Amino acid sequence: MYADVIVDISHEAVDRIFQYRIPSEILSDISVGSPVRFPFGRGNKVMSGYVVGVSETTDYPEDKIKSLIGHKEGAVCIESQLISLAAWMRHRYGATMIQALKTVLPIKTEVRHKENKTIVLKCDIDVAKDALAASIRKKHKAKERLLSEIIKTS
Repeated sequence: MYADVIVDISHEAVDRIFQYRIPSEILSDISVGSPVRFPFGRGNKVMSGYVVGVSETTDYPEDKIKSLIGHKEGAVCIESQLISLAAWMRHRYGATMIQALKTVLPIKTEVRHKENKTIVLKCDIDVAKDALAASIRKKHKAKERLLSEIIKTS
């Protein structure tokens, strides 16, 4: 079995389908819309992309076809209707296929926890005001904003 794969690169030179052999151990995991990892280019750099088709025959010489490495963990599987929509968007608006696919992909449900930090003034308020005045003179905008906020809250 062979997978038609679109590479996850937004560049016109690679905006086409590449065929990869599907190894028997991952054959059951691969379907249209599956996110996959594979060797790409002459250096066999491991890239990621999406399966946009599965076939039993290939248009390329058998000895030149590389095998998929595996299923990409943590990525969202695309439904075939979304792939069709992305193909239409590519044709209609002149986007690359991967740009169109990323437009129709659902947003990740996992959100990273935002860490709250607290800054405490460890010196005398007069020393902080002198440091603020020096920051203003030297035009250190970030330090000026930080010291202004700390002085306000102290």
